[in-house]
Amino acid sequence: MIKLDFQINKYYLAYVLFNKSSQPEDFFDPPIKQKIQSFRKKLWKEYKNNPSYYFIHLVSYKHIKWAIENIYLKDNPSSSEVQIKKLPKDIQKIFQVIFQSPVFKIILKETNQYKNSVKDQWSQNQNFVLNYLEKIIGEKLPNISVPVNIIHPRLKQGRVNSSRSIIWGHPEDWSNYSIVYLTHELLHIVFNYYKIPQNDLSHAIIELISDNELRIRLNQKGKYFKEGRKNIGHPHLRKIEKKILPHWSKYLKNKQKNICSLYKKMNKKYCRF
Repeated sequence: MIKLDFQINKYYLAYVLFNKSSQPEDFFDPPIKQKIQSFRKKLWKEYKNNPSYYFIHLVSYKHIKWAIENIYLKDNPSSSEVQIKKLPKDIQKIFQVIFQSPVFKIILKETNQYKNSVKDQWSQNQNFVLNYLEKIIGEKLPNISVPVNIIHPRLKQGRVNSSRSIIWGHPEDWSNYSIVYLTHELLHIVFNYYKIPQNDLSHAIIELISDNELRIRLNQKGKYFKEGRKNIGHPHLRKIEKKILPHWSKYLKNKQKNICSLYKKMNKKYCRF
């Protein structure tokens, strides 16, 4: 049985917040964005001469390069050792300043509310989703617990990180959006468990399973590749998906399913993938 463990990592939330919010897009409503920008300027003024600051807020490549060189490439090796030993304390200090700021407390509160909402959505739909996945994959699902690190939905991230946990935060663009894309990210982990390579072909199959077929089954309406006016899936995978779509349609009708066999068949037939 697969279990999703929903949690919030304050350090990662702060890291993403102060890097993402430095981009030109308006991720947050003007009042909150203004507070974030104002607090970021305050941090900059306070810590711009501290190399540790650039491991939290990557202003530019030249700043992280400067930070690394000032920590690891000091002329005097003993000075580098001092900097390295000091680094964790400095980073912790800056993070604590962020955690105590009024604007971060607002973001954390909203993130916690969002986490509870996503967790409730998953609880209501997990039996349906996991039963569907087991039938589609044609194998018993692995008995694993997957951490889901929730960030604020306005920060718009959905991916599996190197430790095989999920990072998730996105507005609900349409009904059951979070369920569909949590399933998408979960499938990357499950495919790895079944030793299906992570490439464009397997990613296209994942999109057919979750972004399209699951979305339509959950919402009891819809069509492939479109949800209202929104295009579904990664544009660079669309050509592959449309090419294998007839095989996928036949696969859905088969009583004996095996996703590993489908992958191997498609990989052999369209070896350019």
